[in-house]
Amino acid sequence: MNDRYGHAEGDRVIRVLADVLREHAAPQDLLTRHGGEEFVWVTGISDEGALLARVNALRVSFAHRVEVLGVTVSAGVAVTTLPPGDPASALPELLRRADEALYQAKAAGRNQARLAS
Repeated sequence: MNDRYGHAEGDRVIRVLADVLREHAAPQDLLTRHGGEEFVWVTGISDEGALLARVNALRVSFAHRVEVLGVTVSAGVAVTTLPPGDPASALPELLRRADEALYQAKAAGRNQARLAS
């Protein structure tokens, strides 16, 4: 993105994605930037179908805002039951699984969400 359109446009696209994430997230969800153009969205939804529908709605909303650039969202989605007592201990494994699903989405042609196995 930055190489093709410049850093200012790349920054604008990231801000648009952050805005769309906030619009689709529930008040109690956690949103964080995890890397250059990677974001983590932690939510309490455990129904895989409902979660994928929410992520796909986000992808469509984002695409409408930046369609002239041809920028898309690929997503890796992981669902888990948090262990009692120390729910944060599940986070590294959850992120690893979501990252694997993200790479599967990218390898399958991008612009899609994949559910981690």
